[in-house]
Amino acid sequence: MNNQYFRNSVLFAPFVLTLSIGLLFFLSWQLIDDEQVQMVLAAGILALLFLLRGLRMQHFRVLFIFLVTYLSFSYFVWRCTQTLSYHDPVSFVFAILLFVAELHGFVLLGLSNFTNIKPLYRKSVPLPANEREWPTVDVFIPTYNEDISIVETTALAALQIDWPKDKLRIYVLDDGGTEARLHHADPAIAATASQRRDALGALCRRHGITYLAREKNVHAKAGNLNAGLQCSSGALILILDADHVPASDILKRTAGVFLTDHRLFLVQTPHFFGNPDPVEKNLRTFSVMPGENEMFYHGVQLGLDNWNAAFFCGSAAVLRRRALEECGGFSGQSITEDAETALTLHAAGYHSAYIDRPMVCGLACESIPAFLQQRCRWGMGMVQIFLLKNPLFLRGLTFPQRICYLSSCFYWLFPFSRLFFLLSPLLFLLFGLKIYDTTGTQFLIFALPHLIGGQLLHSYLFGRLRWSFIGDIYEIIQSIPLLPALIGTMLRPRAPIFKVTSKGERLEADHLSPFARPYVYLLLINIAALVAGWFRASASGAFASAAITMGWAALNSLFLLACVGVMLERRQLRAFPRLPAFDSVTFTHGGHTWIGRLFNLSNTGAGFHIQADSQRVLPHFDGESILTVRDRSGQLLHLHGRVCNGRHTRDGFEIGFHFEPRDDAETLARIRFVYGDSERWTAFQQSRHRNKGILSALVFVLRIGSLSALEYFGHWVLRLLGGARSGRPPVFSIRSANSSTTPP
Repeated sequence: MNNQYFRNSVLFAPFVLTLSIGLLFFLSWQLIDDEQVQMVLAAGILALLFLLRGLRMQHFRVLFIFLVTYLSFSYFVWRCTQTLSYHDPVSFVFAILLFVAELHGFVLLGLSNFTNIKPLYRKSVPLPANEREWPTVDVFIPTYNEDISIVETTALAALQIDWPKDKLRIYVLDDGGTEARLHHADPAIAATASQRRDALGALCRRHGITYLAREKNVHAKAGNLNAGLQCSSGALILILDADHVPASDILKRTAGVFLTDHRLFLVQTPHFFGNPDPVEKNLRTFSVMPGENEMFYHGVQLGLDNWNAAFFCGSAAVLRRRALEECGGFSGQSITEDAETALTLHAAGYHSAYIDRPMVCGLACESIPAFLQQRCRWGMGMVQIFLLKNPLFLRGLTFPQRICYLSSCFYWLFPFSRLFFLLSPLLFLLFGLKIYDTTGTQFLIFALPHLIGGQLLHSYLFGRLRWSFIGDIYEIIQSIPLLPALIGTMLRPRAPIFKVTSKGERLEADHLSPFARPYVYLLLINIAALVAGWFRASASGAFASAAITMGWAALNSLFLLACVGVMLERRQLRAFPRLPAFDSVTFTHGGHTWIGRLFNLSNTGAGFHIQADSQRVLPHFDGESILTVRDRSGQLLHLHGRVCNGRHTRDGFEIGFHFEPRDDAETLARIRFVYGDSERWTAFQQSRHRNKGILSALVFVLRIGSLSALEYFGHWVLRLLGGARSGRPPVFSIRSANSSTTPP
């Protein structure tokens, strides 16, 4: 796997893979009829897997994957030969559909195992000591309808990237102010475009940033980036989404790789989000568990990089201009221009690299509609790539690259299998359809080891990056709206259009999402099926099959509880979220000074704790205050602002502080302090990277799902009765004056 010949060979890699599959199939076939031997072997393999996982012995990664794959092969040989019995036409049709759904998971497991078998932990390449040898860099910030304050923060942070100023140029590519929108038939759209163009143009002129707005909005983001290519000349291009604020070291940690490999077209870095997505926000899990995207950015991309298949993710990436121009620029045939562009350049023989360090701070979708719209775009785009530029047949790709891209495309078919897994136990419990023909003993020998092995493999490979069963919640939430979108894309591959994901949304109060209804219905039907299954088992005496199916339905009910809980949209008042921070600060107000320490920080404000001496009288906090901090270079920064709220603690006060900069220089200093140090994001992510274990994760899902679902139904009852449900009460204001000389 570390051999370049193996990675690039047309015949050797497929031969080794075919030989491995043949060996697994032969072993499974030989032992399928001897249930006693299979039971002992499965028990021994599971015991070894538990041992290797418990000891965290990652150097046995290939052995671990092989053993789990054997358990899955044994299961599917058994499924094909002994469980697909004919009872009646309806049962047989659904039995085949269930088998196809399982087959999708089995094939995806094989593709994923190949992709992730050997992650590449790449380090940054140092730049030459002579800055004259450093390449010129253009920073592209494509924008459409994002709030101007969000674009401003990203652009001003880009100005402060550690790079020679004569070799760095910033471009704001505004698709919200194009000529087509300025002269739109709808006066409201034209007026909005004119106001946006004037405001963004003035902002860019004030800070020496190049503002570009093309004539027409053709080919969406890909067309916008290609328009920027035509108006710029830098050797490298740093792509930043409008809400992806860069750390100052992003180029120093990425550009060096281009100087060592002249066929390199891409260095991708992770997307780090400073706010919770709707699932994390509504279940209140943001600060306690790894984010949903961290498995991809800190696990899967490392495996892809080993096969020279790490792909462009649309932002937080540096690309080589020459490679883009030779291949016709950014690809726009699909609505996922990033993955399509990477596929095109890989097929042209170019290389990619992945550096696993978060160096941008972005905004995740804040609402369920925006989240589902984004995921539908990803899913439809990957299906488009599979249909229009099938990686299995695209000339120029190596065999491992074909497998990696096929895995990425094939994953997005999960709504078909996921929804059938939800419906299958209901078919037996409610209607008595025989779609899974087995005995309790056979289930324990073949099915249970396969299921446990899959969970152990996930925990072993990615347990620190995504806890068990969390992915099931995300997939179920996405499946219902994504399924019709995928079917439509399959019927008309060129029909989908690019829709920009909303960022910086605010929700004034908790409310029930209009997308909740199907998940509530599925939950209630599952509960009814569990009751029906109990009576069916009591009447027929088939306790083994009923128990297996009821366990399946109970697990589905657990996931659906969490899905229903997610549908209670919790209020979101801040456009810029606050993250943990621990810097020392000095707080000055009215001639008094206190020493304190930050506990959170954002672009607009900070929270910090100060110790209050009982002998010292605190003044009112009305009027201007100053927060003094040190940036990553050790320079003292004096940030002006106002205290907006606070609360008592045992040894002092917690203060909420809102930044109010006096001039552009202070605004730049604030942004440099808040976003300049990538170590801040790295430390926050690592604080959440811990393996919870399979059973602990199941209990965790049960707890958060039950509590969140109860809140959802409680909110629904209150609304039904005409009552209002208040959000979390705000902390008291300490700017309002009273006769006391201390904060209330």
